[in-house]
Amino acid sequence: MLDRELDRARYGPTWLKDARLAKTIVDSLRYGSDQFNLYKLNAYVVMSNHVHVYIERNPVKAGLVEDPEEWPGPVHRGKSRMD
Repeated sequence: MLDRELDRARYGPTWLKDARLAKTIVDSLRYGSDQFNLYKLNAYVVMSNHVHVYIERNPVKAGLVEDPEEWPGPVHRGKSRMD
């Protein structure tokens, strides 16, 4: 229900209508994925007042590494918080 209201953007700030600001968001998302390998960026949609992002944070599932031991960050043994 809240998403529907946000998508209509009848009230509140709509800063992301400014293409420069929307591009900054997209560039930041891509940078985190491409340069830092923090996640696999699967999809995103920039709306006028919010952003939808679909990412894979599990480094093995995202195809960033084959073995969790290869990941430089905190990967928990057993059931991962990133699953």
